[in-house]
Amino acid sequence: MTHGYRDITVGGLLERLARDLPSHTALLHAARRWTFQELDEQCQQLAQGFARLGIQPGDRVAVWLNNRPECVVSFFALARLGAILVTVNTGLRSHELEYLLQQSGSRALVYMEGVASNCYRDSVAELGDLPDLPHRIFVDPDPPHDALPWSSLLEPSSQPFEFHSVGLEDCINMQYTSGTTGFPKGVRLTSRNIVNNAYWLGQGLGYTPQDRLCLCVPLFHCFGCVIGVLGAYTHGASLVLIDQFEPRRVLEAVEQHRCTALYGVPTMFLAELEHPDFERFDLSSLRTGVMAGSLCPESLMVQVIEKMHLREMTIAYGLTESSPAITQTPRHDSVALRTQTVGLVLPELEVEIRDPASGAKDFLRTSRELQKNPQTILRLPPAGKFHAIRQPAPFMNGLSHLVDSAFHGIALPMAIEYTFWNERFPELLVRFGDPVDCAGLPTDRNAGTLVFETALATTQTSL
Repeated sequence: MTHGYRDITVGGLLERLARDLPSHTALLHAARRWTFQELDEQCQQLAQGFARLGIQPGDRVAVWLNNRPECVVSFFALARLGAILVTVNTGLRSHELEYLLQQSGSRALVYMEGVASNCYRDSVAELGDLPDLPHRIFVDPDPPHDALPWSSLLEPSSQPFEFHSVGLEDCINMQYTSGTTGFPKGVRLTSRNIVNNAYWLGQGLGYTPQDRLCLCVPLFHCFGCVIGVLGAYTHGASLVLIDQFEPRRVLEAVEQHRCTALYGVPTMFLAELEHPDFERFDLSSLRTGVMAGSLCPESLMVQVIEKMHLREMTIAYGLTESSPAITQTPRHDSVALRTQTVGLVLPELEVEIRDPASGAKDFLRTSRELQKNPQTILRLPPAGKFHAIRQPAPFMNGLSHLVDSAFHGIALPMAIEYTFWNERFPELLVRFGDPVDCAGLPTDRNAGTLVFETALATTQTSL
């Protein structure tokens, strides 16, 4: 395996890794280690367990877990089965969870005891009548009386089991994201969407099987499950899971496991740099990573490079709807380009600048319109179903147009096709990787503000 994996299903990806790198470390968490072969075997067992419950291809299963191995196993097991994993923000309260479960049509919920500020056991107990949710699976000891223990799904089956064929264009992931409006939206993504996007991001980071990613951004977010899990696995790299972000735990994990890559939003890197024991940790193994979620000040990038050894740190920008990344800075670019721009457009994407009022193109001088072997990057939900799931604007000349309202401002491409953001009017703040709604805060929005609009190459076939 030298060039990584793309144009493969999520379930098929783990199968290939188990075949090509069976004894290579796939996952490290606490004192546990899984090889790709061991992880694949557990995913097959779990997929059969879900099947015994009656979960079929196309059914939705909500997963309410933090960064623990059961989340990764569920991700691949459901994909192998052809079911759709519905991500659940770990900060949701009972009424928000109920909305998500009803709106997504989930048939099962996988959940844990909770986190420090949120008892999931109590939240699930407070749910109203959900007749379409017959199954609740509890991953921790002492499950509630109405929940199945996680271990029951991993019991060996005495009957032979044959998996259904799952296609690259089948929806296997529904990511609920607050986006930039503060209102939950479900985004339907296919294997081609997220595997190929992750592949290109991993390619940009120079990943190989010798790399080891310290993953502390949340798995319920596309940053964690796509850029993190799939970005590493499409190149055979290993994962070190951090349950929940805490600066010292991240620094300890990097030193202990000799991690070569680290992800985060700017505030996470700042918290690590400002930890009182920062100087005590050996971070010399670090090489690369992704900073995203908000713009990175040049002074912070310099500190990350000089003090954390992340000389090949990159910046990525995107939307959950775009699977998620649209642009990424080349890892060997200057600090100025890696902080003042969001980089180059990834392969399999097209980007245009349009006037939001008229829809006209080229109202600013652009270097050229990219034509990069378009493939399906966004999958539209079928008409009449999942009405509350975010619907992009209608097709226009074969392209689906999306506006990211977090980035109002003029986007000025350089002659070498870098994209600059010079204003940001957020409706959400990002705190340690979690979105915080601030739609009610006053902002200085100008009527003449221009909007950077992405045009994603899609196919017009119906689901």
